Amino acid sequence: MERGNDRHDRTRLRVALALGVIAVIAAGLWLGLRPVGGDESDEDAARGVSGSGAAPAFRLPRLSARGALSTDDLEGSPYVLNFWATWCEPCRTEMPAFEKVWGEYRRRDVVIVGVNINDDLGDARDFARDLGITYPLVVDENDELATELGVKGLPQTFFVDAAGDIVGSGARLGLVTEAELAKTIDTMLEGGR
Repeated sequence: MERGNDRHDRTRLRVALALGVIAVIAAGLWLGLRPVGGDESDEDAARGVSGSGAAPAFRLPRLSARGALSTDDLEGSPYVLNFWATWCEPCRTEMPAFEKVWGEYRRRDVVIVGVNINDDLGDARDFARDLGITYPLVVDENDELATELGVKGLPQTFFVDAAGDIVGSGARLGLVTEAELAKTIDTMLEGGR
């Protein structure tokens, strides 16, 4: 009889340990995906939005063209930085919406920049070609820009106004719809934050 109780006790201990490990992993993931900064609204925090400030300067090699793209090239224009990778399924879902919005807003000097990270460059080129992406694509080879901006996951999108400041609720973690993208760009063009 005691052997049966010992076996049940050991099983309960294993289950409790497994649940504890799962809880620690879940808490770590939750903390890792929380937005940086403490001045966000509850709505912004729920969406994965970090605060505003000056966007960092960058110069990154283009994915499918020669040369590089830098903040100097974007000076005076509002722009959108969208961090993506080929292995990110939400990236595949949202990139056609970014392409459509790029087609609608590029005449208004809005630039959408896709920033590829942690990827095989050949796969990234094929991925962009297969999706018909024509907006500028660059490579953050050492994740320096991603680190400076505090990228927490993919996709993550930053909205930068013509003055070079990240719009107050402009850092969005997760999929951005065409409507959300257009609305935020319209707000930037109207001078709103």
